[in-house]
Amino acid sequence: MKGQMKRIVAVMLSIMMVFTLVPLSSVNAASKAKLNKKSATIYVGKTVQLKVNNNKKKVKWSTSNKKIAIVNKKGKVTGKKAGKVTITAKIGKKKYNCKVTVKNKAVVEPTNVPETVKTAEQPTTSIEQSTTKPAEQPTTKPAEQPTTKPEQPSTNPVEETTTDNYGDSGEDWIVKSTSNKCWIQEYVGNDTDIVIPSRICGKPVVGVAGFLNNKKITSVKIPSGVISIENSAFYRCSNLTSIIIPDSVTSIGKDAFGGCSSLTSITIPDSVTSIGSYAFEECSSLTSVTIPNSVTSIGFYAFGGCYVEKNKIINNSKFEISGNEFYGMILYDYKDNGMYINDNSIIHAEKDIKEAIIPNGITSIGNRAFMNCNSLTNITISNSVTSIGSYVFEECSSLTSITIPNSVTSIGVNEFNGCYSLTSIKGKKGSYAESWANSNGYTFIPQ
Repeated sequence: MKGQMKRIVAVMLSIMMVFTLVPLSSVNAASKAKLNKKSATIYVGKTVQLKVNNNKKKVKWSTSNKKIAIVNKKGKVTGKKAGKVTITAKIGKKKYNCKVTVKNKAVVEPTNVPETVKTAEQPTTSIEQSTTKPAEQPTTKPAEQPTTKPEQPSTNPVEETTTDNYGDSGEDWIVKSTSNKCWIQEYVGNDTDIVIPSRICGKPVVGVAGFLNNKKITSVKIPSGVISIENSAFYRCSNLTSIIIPDSVTSIGKDAFGGCSSLTSITIPDSVTSIGSYAFEECSSLTSVTIPNSVTSIGFYAFGGCYVEKNKIINNSKFEISGNEFYGMILYDYKDNGMYINDNSIIHAEKDIKEAIIPNGITSIGNRAFMNCNSLTNITISNSVTSIGSYVFEECSSLTSITIPNSVTSIGVNEFNGCYSLTSIKGKKGSYAESWANSNGYTFIPQ
């Protein structure tokens, strides 16, 4: 009997211990997972680090509004535009929230110090130097560092790295700015027809980028005052059909409009001097391109794969063809402004061009420029051309005649490889063309 009583007491004690330990363990478990912040305030472009303390499990982070703030896989929150957002850390089925307020960063220095902005620019550069070489300023210019304006230089460098997404156009833009100008870095709005503002945060917009892979936009108007269209600015905006470029733009960057397969026409203003490599590559719907005589540099494959029906190059344009800039394009003849290919029977550059006239102003024809134009029968080259690259007329199997001017002093290798119908070359007696023809087995006909 006593043994039975002992067993009963032991069982009861065990049950009591279980009931007392369960809530303790649950309390301990609950105390393990806890956000380091329940609320936070940050400025646009700034960050705050959130973490779940006492937790070894995988945390899934999310934001209630990506336009206001984003959060990465490690809990780092970045403010995008002014507003309030909830950042959630999810562990299994449990969620932990942090209320984040994002504020616009006040950019008041330029307007509050109107009389000293110009004088403040010089200390800005000296302050930057002093951070790397603090010993130089006291020894070189001790008289320039009294108590004149010690506070202004400290604000201007901050302004040089300011990132804002607000201004005259609303809250659709993220920009990189200095004290007196800004560059658009990203468009975060939802409009399809874009009119880029001329000023953001009260500062003139001088550069445009940030539309890469935007499938929504259909048209863009760039304001006067913009100087550069940056690399990959509109890369693969596949629904973009029209773009207006002002005559303030001087450069179009690499891949700027590459893969804009719905873009139908482009007029490049006469302020532009350079067009980067692949700038309009694979703009397969382009039917018209106008290149002014201000352009002096066109990068590799700038118009590659465009198959343009009307490519207008203003007479006396002084740029060099370096190889495949216009590969796949159809060059139509514009008798009044300059020139190119007879437009009576042109369908595709690589197949059906029958006559090509290289206009005055072009100095070099690069490698493979007319490769595979297998319907081409005649080429006339102006006397401004001094060099012809390699493989330029390769596989032009219908080419029967070519006139090379006396100005040409260099011809590359395999120039007429696959030109089975070409038996003679025309030019001036005693010219480089004559010696080249004789050396390569072609009959030379003096003109």
